[in-house]
Amino acid sequence: MKIPSSSASFLALLIMLSCIPSSTAMGSEKPWKKLAENGDALFQRGAYHAAVSVYKQAVDQNHESWQLHLRYGRALSRIGRQKDALAELFQSLFLNDKDPASNISTRAEIASIFLKQGNYDEAGGQLKQILELKPDDMDVRGNYAVCLEQLGFIELACEELNMVARARPNSSTAFYNLGNALFKKGDLKRAKLSFKRAIGLDPSNNLAIVALGRTHMALGEDKLALIVLKKAVERNPNNHYAYLALGELYESAGKQGDAAEVYKKAIQINPRDPASKAALSKLLDNSKSLVAQDRLDVTR
Repeated sequence: MKIPSSSASFLALLIMLSCIPSSTAMGSEKPWKKLAENGDALFQRGAYHAAVSVYKQAVDQNHESWQLHLRYGRALSRIGRQKDALAELFQSLFLNDKDPASNISTRAEIASIFLKQGNYDEAGGQLKQILELKPDDMDVRGNYAVCLEQLGFIELACEELNMVARARPNSSTAFYNLGNALFKKGDLKRAKLSFKRAIGLDPSNNLAIVALGRTHMALGEDKLALIVLKKAVERNPNNHYAYLALGELYESAGKQGDAAEVYKKAIQINPRDPASKAALSKLLDNSKSLVAQDRLDVTR
């Protein structure tokens, strides 16, 4: 039987429509996934503001995805919106409370934010939970030790950093960090050995050289301290920590003029550092004292 042209056109239209996905079928394509992919591409290129905008759209379309909240929070952190970032990251943890192992990235991101804020208690809590799942992650263990050290748990920090140093016997940073903790603990001889090991592994580790000089000072080995600190200044003339330590050494030896000169250097290099500000305050106090002494001499 011949189909009328109008009926044939209608039938063709029905066939075409049947090939177009229904709203349910379109929903199954999950447009938020494409947004997430676009956000990932932007994030990888360092276009964090744009990534935030795209991730936000994805989250709006799928509130229940812990992965989207993680990505959105991570991007927010990169543009300095730390409070919003933490809210998204904790939401990610809340939505994914049944699979702790997959929350490691989220907890690491949260810990990073807290570390930058100086909130070592909260950062340490997140890092400890990561270590329970990944005890061999020495980067996490090292950061956890830093938190313990800042919170005053020096003995525990030394134990953690010992583990890091044993796991990474060729890491200058590991032995430098261990030396700092031992110094705070008051174990100066072992601190000195750790700093020497750090320098032996990396002679350009100027922080370790300065720390070794300070350890010599604490042990009363002023001649060795002077040699080491002068070496630190020679190696890196822009390291204000070396000048500050040298100033303290000169001051303890009664060489106020030499101390003033190196303190000035430290202040010029990094005037914003609290230690530099303390040195400036000390210089001003000494100047006032000298002026007062001159006036006293004149009246005699």
